[in-house]
Amino acid sequence: MIRTCLMLATASLWLGDAARDSENVDMAGAALENDEAGLQKSDCKGNLWRPYGTWKKAGAWGEVFDVRKVRETNCKSSTSGSYVLKRGLQNDADTLKIFKTEANAMQAAKDNGCVGIVEIEDTAPCLEKEGTNKANTCSATRKSDLLQWMAVKPIGFVMQKKDGGTLKDWLQFDHRGRPLQPNLATCGMALLDKVKKALDCLHGAQYIHGDVKPDNIFLSKVPNNPKTKAARCPAQLWLADLGLSSKIDNLVTQWNCYACSTHLPAGMFRDAPKNSDTLAISDGQGNFVASAAIDLCSFKLLAERMGASADSFEGLPVNCGSMGPRGTCNCRE
Repeated sequence: MIRTCLMLATASLWLGDAARDSENVDMAGAALENDEAGLQKSDCKGNLWRPYGTWKKAGAWGEVFDVRKVRETNCKSSTSGSYVLKRGLQNDADTLKIFKTEANAMQAAKDNGCVGIVEIEDTAPCLEKEGTNKANTCSATRKSDLLQWMAVKPIGFVMQKKDGGTLKDWLQFDHRGRPLQPNLATCGMALLDKVKKALDCLHGAQYIHGDVKPDNIFLSKVPNNPKTKAARCPAQLWLADLGLSSKIDNLVTQWNCYACSTHLPAGMFRDAPKNSDTLAISDGQGNFVASAAIDLCSFKLLAERMGASADSFEGLPVNCGSMGPRGTCNCRE
């Protein structure tokens, strides 16, 4: 997840080239549009979701909440599937654009048949307000006339929940950054193969992830007492948190500092020396090009940290150069 210590040069650096590419905004982003530039609307006409549990921070811009879909026919919460709603911490135009970019990337991956990217479920959810009379809400849902006091339309989207923990949790890094996972030799290459295939598919959908690291890779659950070697390994994984995604070849404003960002190529940062940008992604005018090589360099670093050889994977950059900003950024784990 994106750290709360993330510092940005301007809000626009999160937005990729969304403004310059507005003519290509697809329906996922369009569904997040709002007549009042991000302020909540009262005319909820989409799926109604019922929250439960507690809100949890999800990066610097959002938070997630467990939700259940309200079935119109019998006024009950659906028990099929497990979902979370990710909503913006602020209801403003900048947050709206960020969430549009993330939703667009997830929808593009879904349309491209990508396996290994968290699936987006609803791009225009309506959230039932706490304390609302559930019978009234369900009745209104059937008539498509939810009122302001019943539900709100937040800046956000619903996606499938992945509750097996992150790759970072599974690897169990020590204080020197070395993985302590006892099943790494058994499972490592299979997991890396899945990450690489997911990235290749996302790139085929013309988006980069932009923040590939163990924190942003979710795993399926492993049995407490696996009976076989194969059962010790997470069977599936999903790339998540596409808040820094961009369309391939778009220009993105370089960052002054992104704390804990030594997994990203130096050319993404304003203070990087010219000779450190071996990917040639900086345009020399405060921008970098959203290139698939960014994700592949982050993946290459991940593979090396997991003890794998970069030669085991096709298409990785030969020289990724320096990683992270030149200056010091505070990093709080």
